[in-house]
Amino acid sequence: MKLSVASILLIVVMAGLLGGAIWIAVDVWQSMGEAAGGAAAMSGHGIAAIIIGGAGTLALGIVLMGLLFYSNRKNMDR
Repeated sequence: MKLSVASILLIVVMAGLLGGAIWIAVDVWQSMGEAAGGAAAMSGHGIAAIIIGGAGTLALGIVLMGLLFYSNRKNMDR
């Protein structure tokens, strides 16, 4: 499979935007800890809430995409 120049450029730009967003997120996370005197550690409940929220969001997305594909194959969208 040969990619066109436009496709390669799009991939590079999107990867750059993702890298920049990650860079900014890490910088903000670290600066929040420094602003609180280094005592901005998250409790176990906070970490559990983030993990449960992320897993729930991922599960909801998977279920909704599955329903979308199912309804499309059964011609329920027409």
